[in-house]
Amino acid sequence: PLPRTRRWAACGITLQICLVYWCSATFKTDPLWLKNGNALYYALNMEDSASRLGLYLRQFPELLRYATFATVYLEYLGPVLLFIPWRRDCFRMLAVTLFLGFHMVGIQGLLLIGFFPWVCGVAWLIFLPGFFWDVLAGRANSLIPKHTELPRWRHRLDLGLATLIVFSILDMIAWNAGGLYGDKDTAWLK
Repeated sequence: PLPRTRRWAACGITLQICLVYWCSATFKTDPLWLKNGNALYYALNMEDSASRLGLYLRQFPELLRYATFATVYLEYLGPVLLFIPWRRDCFRMLAVTLFLGFHMVGIQGLLLIGFFPWVCGVAWLIFLPGFFWDVLAGRANSLIPKHTELPRWRHRLDLGLATLIVFSILDMIAWNAGGLYGDKDTAWLK
């Protein structure tokens, strides 16, 4: 088993990435997202930020309506796949595949918004299960020994990183709460 500090760090980064999507879905309260499903259609009508494919897909508003609803559902439910304890590797691979497709095909393919989809796509690579890397390397056994003793300074470093992750998560929750309720109601967060 991993040292406790490494488990906390893994939990922290998992929770941090999940909160990005859960908070994003929570901000999608406008009727364009949840009632009408026209948010993606209107986003693609901003011609400066729509790709050629996005401009083409404007002629299919019903498809864009389903894609709008799928975006919200994926942001709410997709991260839950990381917490399913049975067949863990399969569910993690499914989550990575869904979010890479969402960012690299959906967002990058339709909207011209810079590096955002690439950064999010790279963030999901940390959840690729071990079997993926084994297959990629072309061998079933890992080259790293399973029971290696870590130097004493590594445990302190793990504890420091875990603490940093916890503070980052608390900061992100406070920042998102401030965005939900406005500056006047959240002066205590500053």
